[in-house]
Amino acid sequence: MLQLLEEHLNEKGIRAISLKDLQGLFVDDLKIGVNRIRHLMPELGWSAVSVKWGGVDHSRAVWLRPDHQLSNGEIFGPGGFRAKFDGKTSEGIEQPFDLIDAKEVTY
Repeated sequence: MLQLLEEHLNEKGIRAISLKDLQGLFVDDLKIGVNRIRHLMPELGWSAVSVKWGGVDHSRAVWLRPDHQLSNGEIFGPGGFRAKFDGKTSEGIEQPFDLIDAKEVTY
C-alpha cells in the first residue's frame, strides 16, 4: 500500500496537496481509508503544515513532500525547485495562501 501511494504521488508530480484533496486521492483513486493518511504520509517523509487561503479565518492542512517548504503561495524544493501552489481544493478554490505555521501538524 505504501509503495502504491508513493508511485501515485510521483506519477502525478504532487509536491504539495491539501488535506481535502489528499482525502479524495486516498478514497477515490487508491481505495484507501482516510484514517491511514496520518500513518502513511509520515512514513513517506511527508509533513503537514497549517495554512490559510481563500479569505477564510481558519487554517487548513497541506501535506508537503520531503525537503519542500511553502512560503507566500509558492513551493520551494531541492535543486532550486520553485512553483506556485494555488491552494486548489476539491471545491475549486484557487487563491494564493499565507503560511501560518511551519510546524508539523498532527492528526
